[in-house]
Amino acid sequence: MSIQKDKIQISEIIPQKLDMLTKLVLMIFTAYIMFLTLLNIGYVFHLKGTFKYIIIVVPVFVACIFIANKLRISKKAFLICIFILAFCTKALIAITAGTRPVSDFKTFYDCAVALQSGNKSWSKWTYFSDWAYQTGPITYYAILIKIFGTGLLPLKLCNCAFMAGTNTLIYLIARKITNEYAARSVALLYVFYPAPYFLASVLTNQHFAAFMFYATIYVLMISKFNFWVRALLGGIIAALGNAVRPLGTVIIAAAIVWCIIELIRTKKVVTIGLVLIMMVTYSTALWGISSYLIHEDISPYGLSNNFPLWKFVVGLNEKTSGQYSLEDQSNIFYIDDKHMRDTIAKATIKERINIGPKRMLKFMVKKQEVMWGSMDTLRWGFYIYKNKQLVPPEDLKIIENRLLKTEKVYYLFALLVLALGTISLIRQKKNINSVALYVILLLMGYFFVHMLIEVQVRYRYFALISVFILLAYGVQYLVDKYAVLKNKKYTFKASKLLLVQLERIKNG
Repeated sequence: MSIQKDKIQISEIIPQKLDMLTKLVLMIFTAYIMFLTLLNIGYVFHLKGTFKYIIIVVPVFVACIFIANKLRISKKAFLICIFILAFCTKALIAITAGTRPVSDFKTFYDCAVALQSGNKSWSKWTYFSDWAYQTGPITYYAILIKIFGTGLLPLKLCNCAFMAGTNTLIYLIARKITNEYAARSVALLYVFYPAPYFLASVLTNQHFAAFMFYATIYVLMISKFNFWVRALLGGIIAALGNAVRPLGTVIIAAAIVWCIIELIRTKKVVTIGLVLIMMVTYSTALWGISSYLIHEDISPYGLSNNFPLWKFVVGLNEKTSGQYSLEDQSNIFYIDDKHMRDTIAKATIKERINIGPKRMLKFMVKKQEVMWGSMDTLRWGFYIYKNKQLVPPEDLKIIENRLLKTEKVYYLFALLVLALGTISLIRQKKNINSVALYVILLLMGYFFVHMLIEVQVRYRYFALISVFILLAYGVQYLVDKYAVLKNKKYTFKASKLLLVQLERIKNG
């Protein structure tokens, strides 16, 4: 099927008139994306020599869009190609970087090796009694170690496979909201986006979880699947993702809001059934995994979070702009009496909320700057320990700033093009389909949650996948504008030639 033909089919399933409720969601979303774009523009202006990296980024954007248009291969062939390309490029980094696990990632690996050998003593540590859900990624890595043997490389390559899988999901989901051409463009653009490479060699639980959560969205939206298959499979996949990284609440919350809006928009009660069955399946599957961990004496608390207040204590810390606080760790986290600790944590949260609207607004803006507007980091994937501190190796120092500035400009361009796409939808009063609405609500939910809890730059990873999916609207807008300008140019030339011919006929 040609790309042009696919455009027509996709446009036919999207309601043409933009309803007021969807327009409100789009306007709020677009306003926030524009705010983030301005934050990043301001950041770039304060960095010397950053704008020159436009010379690198713009040709990549143009090349990806051009190749996506000219590549005359089937959908299946493109899907395979994008997976292979994404896997090979990430695997190259994973193989050559020589990254050693640090911080939580080292804990994951060491405990997974111990678990595989039958040693479960680590499960009694305070770390795991408070955050029992961290036994999820350890169990996942222990399974991989059992299959592939002890060693970092197989685990890293498995993560690269899930990263490549996520790249294919960007293509598959984007294809459901725009057209084949735009979907191929954003899939290629994500392959060359630098930030995921910064984590390609890191044993983070983000790769597996992100793939599972976006696979959940894709499964829910496959209309050719049986209703029960979509609901049951979606719930199971989401539970697997949440077992390794606890973001399932955001997925479920987005599904509930999506269900309500869809019910108002389409009057289809079947959407309620889909979400309810998915939620029941998700809860049951998660309970099953948690029960297994308790039964096998891997975690006496299953996948529970026994100190949920901690993320809010840190996230509402005005002094650290919502980032990790050693002071909070000393004064609150290390309190042995759990009841007293929770009481102090609640009092701290209450105190930090009651700072007045002006201070709170200023704090929230600063927090957005840290989370969404600051420079990315190479520390987790490429730094080494020296004198008990993570520092960049000498050869990395030469190119570190260049890599980070390139990523920053690439990220800024993605936000700009996304903003253009959503603004065009509002101006032209074009509606969006169910898939796009769900992705937008998911991203808005993720934005909101990180206004309250701890922030780190690497937490952008999950959200940027949604950004690239929705970027398809911006790509489609730019290509349509280019086509209009091109047609005008040809029309002008044709008119000019016609006038010349008429003048010649007139003169004899």
